[in-house]
Amino acid sequence: MQHDPQKNPAIHLRILAAAVLIAAAGAKGAEATPAIELSNGRQPISSLFVGGHLAAGITGGEPEEEYRFELRNADNVLIAAAETEANLAGNVPAVLLWTHTGVVGCNLGAVVDPTLYRFASFGDAEDALAGTSLQLLALDSADLVVATRTVSVVAAPQEVPYFSDAAGCFRSHYPSDEDVYVSFFHPARAVASRAIYLVSQPAGPIPIGDPIADARSSKPPQFFTVPPTGDPVTVKVWSLASTSPGTFALVVRSGEGEAAPIRYVLEGDVIIEAFGGTSTTGLNIGVNGCNCIVPPG
Repeated sequence: MQHDPQKNPAIHLRILAAAVLIAAAGAKGAEATPAIELSNGRQPISSLFVGGHLAAGITGGEPEEEYRFELRNADNVLIAAAETEANLAGNVPAVLLWTHTGVVGCNLGAVVDPTLYRFASFGDAEDALAGTSLQLLALDSADLVVATRTVSVVAAPQEVPYFSDAAGCFRSHYPSDEDVYVSFFHPARAVASRAIYLVSQPAGPIPIGDPIADARSSKPPQFFTVPPTGDPVTVKVWSLASTSPGTFALVVRSGEGEAAPIRYVLEGDVIIEAFGGTSTTGLNIGVNGCNCIVPPG
């Protein structure tokens, strides 16, 4: 499939034509038209919060059809795109389209360009995105728009923990000589204490009731108190001098006391996406996870 959607001025006409076709199909009682499903990579979402991931899937599509997702703003600027294929039932499992709402932070080689929705910080992203609406298109292999969906971007409804450097700048890779930090964007001051567990990451989501065994050599879990000022606030979670091979995730819990920590996953815990590393390569943060609040069981 060859096309350049960034230079295609007819995109709005394609959207209009797709809407007409969809309406006509419904009037004729024809086969169900494709529908776009939104998620954060692990859980369904109805809107995208600043700092979150955006993934998209399709239901009711053509079996084994190639589809392309395009995320655009009101001025038709292409923000993100991804290609995927429907299964034999015509459905497309969620494919990750846009991570951290474009925050690139202090990663090596990262290019900050707000006009292309690449932001230096979560604060910058919130200033640019909160309260806006984006358009998500699904195109088939003939370059026709077969489904659309509006994506509303909202300010984060809770604090957003993320991997960072010591200064609180977002990171997704750490060299072998650099320690690992977690920062909190818009930290919730009403609950001052936090427990941070470093756990081995399973292949799928971490469910409620899953045992927590901290992988660090120090006495688990790690507790810290949110200071009265600062946004973000930052805490060191791991020294790379003690890095061991494997894939890990962080479980962050608010309000837990040090006297009797609960060693299993609870509803409301926040799972920070998986990362893996060795003592020679440092750590790489995966993009297949999310800053997910554990939902009710």
